[in-house]
Amino acid sequence: MNDLLSVLYPSLLSQPEAAMSAEVWTLGSELRYGVIRSLCWLGLLHEDRDGLTILQNGMYHKTPLWAACLQLESDMQGDILMH
Repeated sequence: MNDLLSVLYPSLLSQPEAAMSAEVWTLGSELRYGVIRSLCWLGLLHEDRDGLTILQNGMYHKTPLWAACLQLESDMQGDILMH
């Protein structure tokens, strides 16, 4: 998730580590629960959670519904891979 956040918010890289950690956690939570989980609920993404505890994040994959509903330039890159 931090890799995705660094692409979306490059200014985070210039902040001190302590401040960045709190901000990264907040932004990561907002992204996960405001966007990614909504895409899962809609059936566009699937979270693979095999063997994980409730506190661990799974890996997200596009579902067949994604391709049926969306045609994005980034789709040429394959699955969304976020931990």
